[in-house]
Amino acid sequence: MYQVLFAAAMVAGATIAQSPLTTTFAHNNGGMVGGCVYFDLVVNVPIVITGIDLNLNGSGSVDVYTVANTRVGNQLNQAAWTQVASGTVAGAVSGAPSPLGGLAPTTLAPGSYGVALVGVGVAHSYTNGNGSNQTYSTSELTLNGGEASNSPFSGGLFSPRIVNCNIYYTLGGGGGRVLAVRTNYGSGCIGCAESFYENFSSGATFDLNGTSLLGSPNASGYHVQTGSAYVAPGGGATVLPLTDDSEATILLGNPFPLACGAGMATSLVVCSNGFVSVASGNGVAFTPTVAAMLNAPQTAWWCWHDFNPSAAGSGQVKHEVVGSADVITWDGVFDFGSTSANTWQMVFHSSGEVEWRFQQMSSGGNAMLVGYSPGGASSDPGALDLSAALPSGFPVCCQSALPLALDASARPLVGSQVTMTTTNIPAGAMLGTLLVGLTQYNPGLPYPGLSVGCVLHHDDLARHPYIPVGTSMTHALGFLNPVANYPGVTVQLQAAVLTAGGLALTSNGVSLTIGDF
Repeated sequence: MYQVLFAAAMVAGATIAQSPLTTTFAHNNGGMVGGCVYFDLVVNVPIVITGIDLNLNGSGSVDVYTVANTRVGNQLNQAAWTQVASGTVAGAVSGAPSPLGGLAPTTLAPGSYGVALVGVGVAHSYTNGNGSNQTYSTSELTLNGGEASNSPFSGGLFSPRIVNCNIYYTLGGGGGRVLAVRTNYGSGCIGCAESFYENFSSGATFDLNGTSLLGSPNASGYHVQTGSAYVAPGGGATVLPLTDDSEATILLGNPFPLACGAGMATSLVVCSNGFVSVASGNGVAFTPTVAAMLNAPQTAWWCWHDFNPSAAGSGQVKHEVVGSADVITWDGVFDFGSTSANTWQMVFHSSGEVEWRFQQMSSGGNAMLVGYSPGGASSDPGALDLSAALPSGFPVCCQSALPLALDASARPLVGSQVTMTTTNIPAGAMLGTLLVGLTQYNPGLPYPGLSVGCVLHHDDLARHPYIPVGTSMTHALGFLNPVANYPGVTVQLQAAVLTAGGLALTSNGVSLTIGDF
């Protein structure tokens, strides 16, 4: 069957890169006009950089410099650097990607490079490194951050600092040979996470005005669905003593049972920047980041944004007890640096239910991160589209159950060894199958017999069954070990399992283009 598949696949298409490589645009720091950011690029295959977006402020240009091997030890040695390109920008505003216009294509052979981006008339906005946000990768290249300086190639270095960028590229330089490419696409199904979130890049993208979220506790965690309408605070509500980037502890009128048997709260800590925690320890930062929310030491409910109740004319954050509920309301609180108001509330019911009720949020300000995460490190379940998910609701579990996943051990070079591995197999799964096809379906197609939310990621022309043993299985197909001599052929793979409860689950897709370099 696999030989038939390859015969059908000999009409090979062009190899596609995973471009762009993206870091983050959630900055919490920035430099002076004319400053520089440094980072390293590790290039796995020949590429041509065709464009760069940066987080900038102002109008001017950015000069692109490279140095062989690494920036480390070369940041203050201008003679070591070579300018390879320059691009212009006009009216850039921090927080949004600004494309560099007129940027000449830059070819990079496989290897390691230091990169310096020097602002001319513009200032960089960037993100402080925290140990978990300093490496970003695609199949073709890896970016390792990095430092910044206000005087390029001289003066003091600020470290670690992470460049905010999109790097666009194509594959090139193969000289007629075929590049071996491994690409994961789509997603697996039936994953239940212990956290959830939607990260709105700015107030302008927030789409929950006039809606609400209700988290109802159950034996497994929470079920989240549409909640009740916003109710304005009464005249007896207490104004909390919050200023810009501050927190205050409130005593609850009703003991609040925490989900998953985590105890009973008699007080909560309210941060002016839109999150409520079971205790102090989550800080008062004003820049929302998914990693910080998922790894916050204290359980918290989030609508994280840079609010400033101490601004002249701003509304206040208020607390009141309404029957069996404690209500915390941001009552017309301004965005930091503006007079745009935000009106919303969190409600903590004595039943353990929690509500986020949004009346009218500002369309300005910085990012807004809405969600929930228990204290300590949590796996990243990926962002939800809350407005789409709320009508039918979604679960939040006491312990994350990750979606079925498939990956390849390496790029499929002719003659090399490639192993496919399926992970997150549910305990007691009765049957597993590796599906092989030629035509990719992305994001996927529903198929009769699959569980709700599960899809096929390709045309399923052949199957390789197995009996699962444990939560992870490896598969060695004939054409993968060693990889057959069919450069240019692209095959699609996907894992499927039948659980002990009779659910048919599917994984993400993996696309393999066999190549000779």
